[in-house]
Amino acid sequence: MLRLLLATMIVLIPNSLRFSFDAGIPGFNLTNLLFILLLLGLALGKRENAPTQHGYMTSPLLALLLVITSGFIVVQLVDPGDFADDATKLKNAAFYPCLYFVYRHSRQDLKATRQLILLTLAVAVAAGVEAIYQWAQFGMGNFSPDNRASGPFGGVLAANRAGIYYALFLPMLLSLFLRSQNHFLWRFAALAGSAILCVGIMATFSRQGYVIAAITVIALLFRKNVLLTIALSAIMVSAISLLPGSVAQRVTETQQSSASGEMGVDDSTASRYHIWTGAMKMVADHPAGVGPNRFRSHIGDYSSYPEMDAHNSFVLALAEYGPLGLGVLVWLFVRLFGLAKQLRHESEPDNTEAKALADGLTFAAMALLLGSMFSSLVLDGSFAGSFWIMCGLVERLAMLQRQATELGTNPPTAHALPADRFPLIAKIRPGYRRGVS
Repeated sequence: MLRLLLATMIVLIPNSLRFSFDAGIPGFNLTNLLFILLLLGLALGKRENAPTQHGYMTSPLLALLLVITSGFIVVQLVDPGDFADDATKLKNAAFYPCLYFVYRHSRQDLKATRQLILLTLAVAVAAGVEAIYQWAQFGMGNFSPDNRASGPFGGVLAANRAGIYYALFLPMLLSLFLRSQNHFLWRFAALAGSAILCVGIMATFSRQGYVIAAITVIALLFRKNVLLTIALSAIMVSAISLLPGSVAQRVTETQQSSASGEMGVDDSTASRYHIWTGAMKMVADHPAGVGPNRFRSHIGDYSSYPEMDAHNSFVLALAEYGPLGLGVLVWLFVRLFGLAKQLRHESEPDNTEAKALADGLTFAAMALLLGSMFSSLVLDGSFAGSFWIMCGLVERLAMLQRQATELGTNPPTAHALPADRFPLIAKIRPGYRRGVS
């Protein structure tokens, strides 16, 4: 039953908008109900057999939860607003990182944990298939801002974050293809999933998705083989002309010429710099931060873009929580890369699966970092929730594999024979050692 709940949560997180649920409590949704059931299942289930040491991400995530909770309390006292909206934003910000703890301590064995990891990747690929289908429905000819695929994540406004979501899981699948020595069908499935996510990213017309995917894929290939990276990079450059014209059109829109012929960036790109400049002015006036969920209401005082998002997780953390919030966020990413490094170093030399997952997690963390520079993504449940689940599962898998290795190296000592405890009796009665009376 617990395994079914864990699998259901994995499927539900990116598809939550498909289900309407009214519990009569503002902000309470189906994922929250399922989370409560998971906690009950963990509390009432069998005891954990695997080691229960603290997770590598425990400290920064607890610090993050402490900062956003204390910020919520302070802002209600100093600058009260819509309490229900603030409470909902707090719940979402605190809820989804907790999935890391749930899946790391999910009480599943090695086989079940591996199955949950594969399910997480399969759900991401299914979301990519949906984006491709939407793109086909819109038509793959010319780019239109109103015809951008977003998969299961909502309308056109979610297209950028959908592209980042696909870019998060692309290195996980590609790493399994490059490093894993599993059966041919598994490697083919990983390669096919990677291709689907690549096309899904193109379907979103998310330029940051394009950049993130290109950087992480090239970095992953470079880690595998330098010559292979150079060769594939040359092929990718020469194959640009083969891409749909709408994709090339979207990329070239980053630079536009003015009436006088001068080159510049498009309005969408330029607005980010104006917002970030205004955010720095906001920080100068409010060194301790304006409080959670207050950036949008204040940015209009410092820029010509009122009620706009920060489009940068680090800028948002600094503006709303001050240097403390920024420091915790930086610590979070440092620990993420540290986790991947630790998993890679602790894996056995012949354990290609563990090394593939560790490499994939490294570049997935890089994708999240790059995405956070152009989006307020880290605390967004629909997009980052699946990432926290993957972190917990990969760390748990490594923990269980380490436990299995230790048990294999140091097998349990068999019960001593009576003759081993009393050697003199064995000499007097030789048959006693064989259990003969």
